[in-house]
Amino acid sequence: MLEYVKDLNGAQAAIRAGYSPKGADVQASRLLGNAKVMQEIVRLQAEASKKHGITRDMIINEYRKVAFLNPRELYQKDQHGWVLKEPDDISDDLFSAIGEVAVTESVQEGPEGAVMRKAYAKLKPLDKLKALDSLVKLLGFDKPEEDDRSPKDRIVVEFKRPEKQNFVEQSEDESDE
Repeated sequence: MLEYVKDLNGAQAAIRAGYSPKGADVQASRLLGNAKVMQEIVRLQAEASKKHGITRDMIINEYRKVAFLNPRELYQKDQHGWVLKEPDDISDDLFSAIGEVAVTESVQEGPEGAVMRKAYAKLKPLDKLKALDSLVKLLGFDKPEEDDRSPKDRIVVEFKRPEKQNFVEQSEDESDE
């Protein structure tokens, strides 16, 4: 169980725990299907969460920052058009949604031998779709919505087939009688 909690990979955990690599996935499936094993895994995860001070709300908030990043907030308009804000002008929330910052500098000789330096920054945000998918699963939006109306508020429509009617054909002789 300690091995599983490391990376949530059942087969690898079984191998690290000493099971044969050939049957590791079968052993992992069997163990993860055991209610007592799952109860211990939940306990270990809660313990780790408490130890590190990580809450569900913190995780949701971090995913939210990435999922709903508006790149426009990283720029400001000046006399030359839209330019990237200075790092001190970007909020911590915005910066936490950035996965990579690449700065390139160019040096050019200007008029009369003057040296001109230009720096260009490129920001690469973290994966927005992955964050949205994680939020959907974490918040349970991937499950069908339950109908929260009480049974008495529901309208039940039953369709019944009309009963078959027995028609007796009458001959012309019988109808004249």
